Amino acid sequence: MSADKHKRKTKATDIITHNVLLSMGAAIIPVPVADIVALTTLQAKMLKELCDLYEKPFSHDIARNIIAAIAGNSLARIGSSLIKAIPGLGSVLGGVSAVILSGASTYAIGQVFLSNLEEGKSIEEINLQSAREMYKQELEKGKEVASQLEKEPATATDNSGFEENPKMNIINLLKELSDLKAKGIITDEEFDAKKKELLEQI
Repeated sequence: MSADKHKRKTKATDIITHNVLLSMGAAIIPVPVADIVALTTLQAKMLKELCDLYEKPFSHDIARNIIAAIAGNSLARIGSSLIKAIPGLGSVLGGVSAVILSGASTYAIGQVFLSNLEEGKSIEEINLQSAREMYKQELEKGKEVASQLEKEPATATDNSGFEENPKMNIINLLKELSDLKAKGIITDEEFDAKKKELLEQI
């Protein structure tokens, strides 16, 4: 792999990780229906960033249709787990929290598109059957990635190895906010406003 291609793939991986964190943050004490829409919107935004990086044409409508076609079952599971969530305790489905599943889904979507872009394909050329199979495999890897990110301490280092990782600080702050909301220390409105502010910083 040439230096330029390696640099581009590294950038693509950073884009995916960034959006995995956004997806996990958005799923902390969520609004069920609204947050499924938000998750799909985040994933479509990630795909546009990847297409821009690989200089491929992008269509929001096509991207959303592909996301629904290859990740529909997972999105339905996430929606179900969010609806059943117990305020202040989050939600768990099959031993996996909605936060982890949201991050894993975004990771898997990102890997499917990255693989196709690396092969020189545009999003219109993606084979849905192959994409579904790859998504299932990458979803399992995504659960591990999201679980590791969730466990990563606020003092984790970034790629330079010397500075604190601000993204993980924000995820931890969101968890602390959810605890405050559950205890009635802050209102729903205060939580929603602060959550929006923090997510915009990721």
